Amino acid sequence: MPIRNRDSKVVEAIRVSLVMGKETLDHAVARALPLLREAEHALLSLL
Repeated sequence: MPIRNRDSKVVEAIRVSLVMGKETLDHAVARALPLLREAEHALLSLL
């Protein structure tokens, strides 16, 4: 997931690795995306 500054320039990127087992891709995305968005907001406050 790209992290953009206030000028929309990509300044960072974060990713997540999951062990999915029998989990569907949609469920894994639904589980991980809120955590990525939370991390994005935390990083933006530092820029």
